[in-house]
Amino acid sequence: VFEALFDADLRFVQSAAAASFDWQQVSQQHGTPLQAIVAGAIFDFDEPERRFAQRLELLSWCVGRGADPDQHATEKAVGRVSVDGAELILAGTSAQSLIRTVYCLCQQDLISDMDPQSMLVSRLKTMQKRMAAAERPTCHSVVDSVMSHMWEEMCREPDFADVAVLSQPVGPLGLRCLFRAHSVLLCHASPVFNVMLKPNHQAWRESDNHCITLDESPAAVEVFLSMLYSGCFPHADCDCDVLITVAEMADKYQVDKILPGLAAQIRRRISVDNFAMICAYAQKYSCLTLLSDCESFVREKARLGEIRPDIRWPNATNQTMDFIEETLNLYALAMKSRTL
Repeated sequence: VFEALFDADLRFVQSAAAASFDWQQVSQQHGTPLQAIVAGAIFDFDEPERRFAQRLELLSWCVGRGADPDQHATEKAVGRVSVDGAELILAGTSAQSLIRTVYCLCQQDLISDMDPQSMLVSRLKTMQKRMAAAERPTCHSVVDSVMSHMWEEMCREPDFADVAVLSQPVGPLGLRCLFRAHSVLLCHASPVFNVMLKPNHQAWRESDNHCITLDESPAAVEVFLSMLYSGCFPHADCDCDVLITVAEMADKYQVDKILPGLAAQIRRRISVDNFAMICAYAQKYSCLTLLSDCESFVREKARLGEIRPDIRWPNATNQTMDFIEETLNLYALAMKSRTL
């Protein structure tokens, strides 16, 4: 997908990345998804107008799917772009800052008007304006198709549902919330549900009564089912703790296709208040991209002087505190090396 982004292969990206691509992930070679598109334009600076128009359309489409023009590539990104002999690294930059840097190089007359690369100036401004004008999603969509809308309607109209899904007990009376679902979708989405609902399966009582009792809150069950049916959240926004619970449900019931989209949404919500929760989840499930974002968050807070190793993070486990301390130590060594 990153190669296709670099080459502005709109059709391939739309077919390959529509369902489960994580638009917040970073490629070691190409940086962020939008950096890959911009870097391709810089590398192939004299590409035909038709292909450049396709690149612009790809920019808008990716931003609409959740790609962030201001997302910075991590320090692990080793990719570079060359502008008239100057080597620009992608690590620590975003698509927007990459455009601004190259634009400044062009404006400083490092590239003459006679140089074919001079056409980069207008194209860079055009790409910058296109990303700024692109409509960003209010709710991250993992699936975008006509069928998803049909399933979304079926989720709200349980007339033909044949499975009862119960949440954890709530309230003083310990009552469970009831959700109606369709066995054909649950079995297709999850191999665990497929076994549980298989007819005449003596090891599972769910196969007889078609009633699945879950240990999660009603809010988490609602989001989980909505993601299974349509790939979208049922509401404009969801709390971070609910998203983490849904991600744990996806792991428990082996619904891998919704995990990248959930991880992207969790990473967008990292803050001081929920950092400990997010970091604990990333450590427990070895979510490398999320751990990388946690490291970046800690380094940024250390740079601003808002965190020290001798101060315990709110609600942090010992494992999370060890992670924070190790990250801070590595950050201190890096700063010392730069100073030297």
